[in-house]
Parts: sequence; structure tokens; C-alpha cells
Amino acid sequence: MEQAHDHNRNLYIAYSDYRKAFDSVSHSWLIYVLQIYKIDPQTINSLQQLMKKWTTTLQVKVKNNRIMRDPIRLQRGIYREESLSPLWFCLALNSLSYLLNRKNCGFGIHSGNQEMQRLNDLFYMDNIKLCAATNSQLQELLRLTQTSSRDIKMVFGIEKCKILCIAKGKLEMRNFTVEDDG
Repeated sequence: MEQAHDHNRNLYIAYSDYRKAFDSVSHSWLIYVLQIYKIDPQTINSLQQLMKKWTTTLQVKVKNNRIMRDPIRLQRGIYREESLSPLWFCLALNSLSYLLNRKNCGFGIHSGNQEMQRLNDLFYMDNIKLCAATNSQLQELLRLTQTSSRDIKMVFGIEKCKILCIAKGKLEMRNFTVEDDG
């Protein structure tokens, strides 16, 4: 942001958040990701067998009574409390970062007059920050992100998504234009 402000450059940033990210990631995608990264087949098989046993139980407490339902088998999502889950979740979204980085879009980080790095995405678990030098580049990154996310059954929490624009070093207000996958 300092480079955009100090050198009168354009910077377009979209802040995106996945809705119920850990609860939404598909089990078939998680297994496929492990296969992509060539994880030992026995490990994949063990995790696949464990996932078949993942359940949750709904409880309602009414005064001094608890009403419990039979366990419900989870067909998507990963447990947040498990030590493997954050790494597995990051692996599940890593392909999106790869696709974004293949695009010739992003904001050039300069040292003097030389571009040292082109930045177009920053991930922190279920939060994504997309960066571009033009609005059209940002829209392209957003379309790719939404298409890829839709493919793996992940949905944006539109209410948490925002765009920041710095045009010629000055802050501008813009609306977030991405479809709600609801």
C-alpha cells in the first residue's frame, strides 16, 4: 500500500472470506488433493476410512432434559480441533493459489525501478486477499477465484467481502462485484 500511495500507483485489493470454510470442504476434494501431492496411499486410505466414521450429534437442552438425535454422518468438512486439519485445509486451497499465480495479473512490488515480486494473492486459512494493478485484472482474479471455489463446493461469505482501491495513490470507494453462490 505504501508503494501505491508514495509513488502514485494503482492498487486494487479484494478481501474475501469463505462461508463456513472448514465445514464446507468436500471429502472427495480432500482425498483428491492428497493424491495430487503424492501422499502415501496407505495414509490416504487410512484418512478415507476415518472420514467415513466422522459424525456429529445434535443435542437440545430443554430445562433439565437433553434431547439427542442419532449421530449424523459428515459428508463434508473437517474438524477444526484436529492437528492435521489446518494443513489439510491449506492443501485443499493451494491449487487456487497456483492458478492465480499462473495469471499475468497482480501488483508489482518494486525496489527502485525494478520489479522484485508480483503479488496477486495472500491466503490466511479461509481468508483471501487478491491484489492487482488494474480493476480489470482484479475482476479476472475474482472470476477465477469464484469459479475454482465453486468447483470444490466452497462459497464466499459475501457480507465479509470488500474491495479497496488506490488509484494514482488516492483511496477510492468501490463496490464488491461477485455473485453470491448462496
